[in-house]
Amino acid sequence: MKNALGKKVMKLTSAVLAASVFAALATNYKESKPVYAATLKNADNTTLGTSQIGNPKAPADKDDPWTGNYVYFGEYDSNPIKFRVLASNTDVYGEDALFLDSDRILFSADFNSIKGDPSLDSSYDNSWDNSDLREYLNGEFLTNSFTGREKNTILGCYGSGGVDAFTPGTYEEYHYKEPSKLVDDRVFLLDGGEILNPDYGYYHATGCLYWASTPWQYETVKNHTKEGEGFWWLRTETTDPADEFAGGISNAGEHPGIFSSAKIGEGGADLGVAPALNVKQSSILFSTEIVAPDSDGYNGEYKLTVIDESIDFKKLDGFEGAFWSSETGAFLEVPYNSTSGVTTYALLILDKEYAAGNTNGAKILYYGNLTEANNLLWSETGLDKAGWGTEYFVYTIAEIRNADSTTDYSSVPIKLDKPADVVYEPGPADYAINVTTDGNGTASASTTYALTGDEITLTATPNDGYQFKEWQVIAGNVTITDNKFILGVYDVQIKAIFEESAFTPYSLVKIGDKEVTAEETAAEETPKIVTDTTSDSTFTIKPATGVVDNSFENFDYVAVDGVKLTKDVDYTVTKGSTIITLTESYLKTLSAGDHVILINFTDGSTIVNLTVNAPANAANVPATGEGQTTMMLGTVLVISALGIVVFVSAKKRKEEI
Repeated sequence: MKNALGKKVMKLTSAVLAASVFAALATNYKESKPVYAATLKNADNTTLGTSQIGNPKAPADKDDPWTGNYVYFGEYDSNPIKFRVLASNTDVYGEDALFLDSDRILFSADFNSIKGDPSLDSSYDNSWDNSDLREYLNGEFLTNSFTGREKNTILGCYGSGGVDAFTPGTYEEYHYKEPSKLVDDRVFLLDGGEILNPDYGYYHATGCLYWASTPWQYETVKNHTKEGEGFWWLRTETTDPADEFAGGISNAGEHPGIFSSAKIGEGGADLGVAPALNVKQSSILFSTEIVAPDSDGYNGEYKLTVIDESIDFKKLDGFEGAFWSSETGAFLEVPYNSTSGVTTYALLILDKEYAAGNTNGAKILYYGNLTEANNLLWSETGLDKAGWGTEYFVYTIAEIRNADSTTDYSSVPIKLDKPADVVYEPGPADYAINVTTDGNGTASASTTYALTGDEITLTATPNDGYQFKEWQVIAGNVTITDNKFILGVYDVQIKAIFEESAFTPYSLVKIGDKEVTAEETAAEETPKIVTDTTSDSTFTIKPATGVVDNSFENFDYVAVDGVKLTKDVDYTVTKGSTIITLTESYLKTLSAGDHVILINFTDGSTIVNLTVNAPANAANVPATGEGQTTMMLGTVLVISALGIVVFVSAKKRKEEI
């Protein structure tokens, strides 16, 4: 099964490589569109909760940049919000949570929009509790920047984030009131205590020197800065008796990163806003790595999978639970379904029982998708069935998976009880089917016992570097055709034989009925197919002289300009060696100019050039020119890359016979 997974990965690699090469080259191809993909989630890049996300590096100096990891959560102005992870798991705000701080200034705003004379308006103050910015962040911003599922996971915070008072005799103690406490705030600004906390990756200096006398002097504190311009607000109140100022951090100027304050209300300033929030650990099922951290464990980027209890994931009527679906117990059937827009059903195996927030430190032993039929080949897990319920615990989940910078959603994991073992006792009229190999691959039959007259299907999987050669009937007097046989009245023993894979060179030998000579093939200007799209175009491919001609049996597919064609619609293929006919209807879809055809076989490939001329009576046919030439060059390189990758895949991949 590892070979099977390898095959899937190689196919994916082929597609990704070809797509990336094409994107790099085809800049003049006007119809190209960006392609977005989600990371393939598995037990290698995904952990329960936030256990794989490290905390920030404590800066040794004010000139150290902020160094830590990042999580994408929510979006602002249609762009994902990239948050710094200040703490991967902290309870300073009342519940275990992931503490996040925006990596950039998202927008500018007044701290408090009240205008007028503070001596005449008692509601005019610089407190976070009464600020318009607090109301906006916990109202309109919260509603517009996060989905309903995400909002349900954001913690309503209480307290001051772990700092109760500033150190006596310091600038911050002189200039600011005690750290501002939150009261059920879900989105908020950092306070002075948090931006001075080395545990959060911030240096413990305000950037203000000799502040007790004038002129004040300043120094840069690089890790206090964020992406963006100007100043950004803190929620810390100043000691200004008129309540006209609130705290902020310089993000520009000669000495960025210094503490300061800005006027609010009448004549007040619009400063930058970089929100912070806490995501409840009890709501986080997974964190998935989308950019790997460096060797020191920093600069990794992650997305979250959060639990949505509204996803209706239920057992199908008529089933007691999971069960082994075949007589050998090879497949685990998981009869559960959802109507909540779920994209993926998965099996999750843990070394301990699941606990919300992963409070018991469970680790993932296996995490993989179920098939469309909601089953799983148990050997993929690599686990002994006997350990189910004692050595490990099995769960199923329904997920809604999104792009890398977008939160995923999951149902609450459903614990599966171990199914009863499948015990199959052959009857008196049953005959045994035993399949062995020569050691260079694996092989099996569709059943291990069957009745006379039953059709049996054989499957062979070669090891890397090998390909299937033939079946040998050791006993049983059966004839194998197309990997199948009809059982007679004897027990059957069959052996799968493999041979080392070898690259087969292929070449164009005919265009229509005209032979392509060796001299033409060797010439600098190789033969090409020319068509005016008024009829089919036929050509013949053959392996090199001295190679057994199994080209028709080894034929895989045809692609033009990097696009795989549909057999029996866009083209037909017949034997002798391999005769390919591009249909007139398909040729009419091609633009006038040069194109490249890739013919792929399981053991090799070749490229044929194609020129499409406009029909004599065609009107308004676009001419080929520099843009077409550029696109053609890109296509040739793409197909070359695709051919190489496909051949490597063909040598290594699992061949299901």
